[in-house]
Amino acid sequence: MMKAILVDDEKSGLDYLTELCSNIPELTDIKGFTKSRKALEWCSANPVDIAMLDINMPDINGISLAAKLREVNPYIRIIFVTAYEKYAVDAFDVHADGYLLKPVNQESLTREVTHVLSDM
Repeated sequence: MMKAILVDDEKSGLDYLTELCSNIPELTDIKGFTKSRKALEWCSANPVDIAMLDINMPDINGISLAAKLREVNPYIRIIFVTAYEKYAVDAFDVHADGYLLKPVNQESLTREVTHVLSDM
């Protein structure tokens, strides 16, 4: 089973994403963060299979966080969950495995997670 981190600086967005992820059977251990730095620190000490990241965040933006997470764990799967289309090219420059536009729903998130994890 898979360990996931969710990072969104907006608590309501993080809570919603956590609720959706809790309905995905493959994700058995889900940890949420509102601060990118805290997520990075935690991932440095704990192995994680998949990260779902917002992009527009104040401390470390999601693109930079993805690059740093890849340094810690080159095998981590990264899905961006953001309200902005304009960051898609930047996301794939850091080898994102998926990109979802907010608002996400259960069906689209489950489909994306299942697709990304099928390559593992």
